[in-house]
Amino acid sequence: MINWIIRENPPYPHLQCSNLVFSEEVQDSIVGFMAITWLTLWFVFGKKSGTFNSSFILDSKHRGTLVLVEWFFRLVFLTVREVKMEALEAIRQRRNVRSFTGAPIPRSDLEKIVDSGRLAASGSNRQPWDFVVVTDRKVIACLKVAGPWIEKAGAVIAVVLDPYSHWWLQDGSAAVQNMLVSATALGYGACWFEGDILPMEDELKTLLGIPPGKRLMTLVPIGVPAEIPQVEKRPLENVLHWEKY
Repeated sequence: MINWIIRENPPYPHLQCSNLVFSEEVQDSIVGFMAITWLTLWFVFGKKSGTFNSSFILDSKHRGTLVLVEWFFRLVFLTVREVKMEALEAIRQRRNVRSFTGAPIPRSDLEKIVDSGRLAASGSNRQPWDFVVVTDRKVIACLKVAGPWIEKAGAVIAVVLDPYSHWWLQDGSAAVQNMLVSATALGYGACWFEGDILPMEDELKTLLGIPPGKRLMTLVPIGVPAEIPQVEKRPLENVLHWEKY
């Protein structure tokens, strides 16, 4: 709704923000506040002028007040745009980090990271995942059998999948990618094991108390990065094909 209001019925042309996409919650909040603000201005200025109509919008005497309202909504739009750009920037900056300082990670940040995995796409919306977050230093030390560099991670997230879903590997991969991007956005480094833990899956499942019928897809060590590798990605023009390969 708010996108339609701004694009099709803007009070001023330069208020248009056609490149923004608002969630339903943001739309409802902004529309509600705009309606209340606009009705208040209409009532106040209409009462002062003795007539209740929209002519005050074009009245230069009230232009200052309207400009203040305009800039308030500009700030709202910029805030939404900033959130949108942060996600894209986190994707650009994400790298596999295997060197950590050993500093702990607040529980609230770990919950945000896992929540990003929980919200990933999944086949038929089966959401066949569970996540075991390990912060105990002794247990993390035991997990280093999968890779010695894990020992200094602030936390390790074990991604557990239920193979009853035919697409559990794809679903788990989507969840891991979400968590990697979220960790980057929060200022942490992370990496995930691909096939390295498969030979020791049963051993690690026993260590973490994972039920026999579930699969331990991967471990995702997360921590404050001691070093972020500068790895070049393939240029877009080398991988993008239009219509055909």
